[in-house]
Amino acid sequence: MTADPVTTALRYRAFISYSHQDKSWADWLHRALEAYVVPRRLVGQTTLAGTIPRRFAPIFRDRDELASATDLDRKVNEALAQSANLIHKRLPVNAARLRFLP
Repeated sequence: MTADPVTTALRYRAFISYSHQDKSWADWLHRALEAYVVPRRLVGQTTLAGTIPRRFAPIFRDRDELASATDLDRKVNEALAQSANLIHKRLPVNAARLRFLP
């Protein structure tokens, strides 16, 4: 099995973006994704998104990764650029408000 060039160059499998009101959800998702073991029959298969890995780790989550960062904007932008996927949870209230913005 050869390394997938797309994910080899990236540091994170995913970046979780969430409101801090959803911290418990983000904690659960982060643990669930990093603990998930891909079924053996799928590992190594090539898809349009790249080669399927054994695990979906590491996952970027701000509380874990940015605790000691001094330049948060730069660190967040770097983490986004180094992530293969973006998982964004949006609050329904915020989504409703955005429809009415100019």
